[in-house]
Order: sequence, then C-alpha cells, then structure tokens
Amino acid sequence: MNTVNGAHPHGIPAAYVQERQLLDILVITSPIFIIVAIGFLAVQRGFFSKADNRTLGMFVLNIALPALIFKALSQQPLAEIVNPGYLLSYAAGSPDVLFLGMAFTYFIRKQDLRLSTLYAIGIALPNSGFIGLPIVSQLFGPGAAVMLAMTMLVENVLPLPLAMVLVESAAALLAATVTPFISISAVLWLIRGSGLLAVAG
Repeated sequence: MNTVNGAHPHGIPAAYVQERQLLDILVITSPIFIIVAIGFLAVQRGFFSKADNRTLGMFVLNIALPALIFKALSQQPLAEIVNPGYLLSYAAGSPDVLFLGMAFTYFIRKQDLRLSTLYAIGIALPNSGFIGLPIVSQLFGPGAAVMLAMTMLVENVLPLPLAMVLVESAAALLAATVTPFISISAVLWLIRGSGLLAVAG
C-alpha cells in the first residue's frame, strides 16, 4: 500500500493507522493477560490451593473444552469441519518444527537429547486451548473451535506422540526415527503443493 509523505491513501496519517492496529491487538490480547493475572493473584492470595488448581485444570481439559468443541462442530456443516489443506499443511509443518527445535537445542545450546526434546515440545506445540482459542475466537467467532479441533487432531496424532517416544528413547531411536518422519513431511508438502497447483491451474 503506497503512502505519500507518511499519509494513508485515503488521507489518514500512517501513524494513526499504526496506532489503531496496535490498539486492535491490545483489545484482543489484553483480556487474556488480565484473566491470567487474576488467576495468579487468586493463587498468591490463597483463594485456591494447588489441589484446587489441578481440579480446575482437569475440569477445563476433560469437560469444558471438549464440550465447547462438540458444540461448535455440531453447528457447522461437514465441509467446514474438515479442511484438508489446513490439516495437511499443519501435519507437514509440525514435525519439521519439532525436529528443528530439537536440533537447535541439542547442537547449538548443547543440551542433552531428553532436555532438547522437551524444549522442542514447547516450540512445536502451541498452547492452543488456553491461549490460542480465546484469541482466535475474538477474530473468527464460533469457527475458532473448529480450527482448534483440527489443530488438536494433528497435534495428538503426529508431533506429541513422536515427542514422547523421543523423550523416552533418546539418541538410538532418534537416529531411526528422523529420516522416516522427514520423508513423510516431504511427501505431505508435495501433496499439498500439488493440490495448490491443481487449484491454481
């Protein structure tokens, strides 16, 4: 988008546009951080014990979040629930990010393989349920739960089991596992790329 003397094409100053964009980001993200701060203060003040936190976390993970996803999926057409392009691209990219994070921590940071894998889990597996969903919901509404369902499907089928295997099996299994998963990732990228070419053509 072209600007003349720092002005927006419609006569709006570029600085004002940037301020509005920053404000939009703050409006979306600030409720999340406020809730986190309230939770932190509640624990610090003794309103909730460690046992209470575990109970609340289990309730969210095992009841509230699945109920939210089920409600969202039940209100969407089947064609909008399953997005092959999204599933393939995320399935192709997540193992790559996992291995890149693990390689960086192992070779550059000089950590042992088990710790490198734990770091890679933090890099490759986002906090989709507690942070991602609230933020994306403000942008896409009920459709965000559908995205979360597809994201969690991929995470629980590919990167998470792979990471757990690598944590327990260390270097010997790593050497036997890296090559097949890189090959699978390459195949998925080829399939997705072919699909995009077919659509564009």
